Amino acid sequence: MLLDKVAEIFAKADDFCKEFESEFAKHTIDVASDKKTRNRQAGLCESEIITILIAFHGGQFRNFKHFYKNYSCVHMKGEFPGVVSYNRFIVLRHHVRDPVI
Repeated sequence: MLLDKVAEIFAKADDFCKEFESEFAKHTIDVASDKKTRNRQAGLCESEIITILIAFHGGQFRNFKHFYKNYSCVHMKGEFPGVVSYNRFIVLRHHVRDPVI
């Protein structure tokens, strides 16, 4: 996948995430709770995670681990400066509900 396409995919994914969050917030029920929640940045935002997953599915790689460690973390590091380890990425991808890798 060409790196110029990555920027285009990211822009579309970012627009989608912003619109989704806006609509999702309109339909949620606010529950008063004493529980503290963490709002710490994960290293990669949802748009970046989605972009990496789309790049994998649009590429010629068969194994996501190989793609992530040997292509994404090496060649796309400039596009994703907050890149995380493979194990952390697998945990983070569940936040965007990717069913298949």
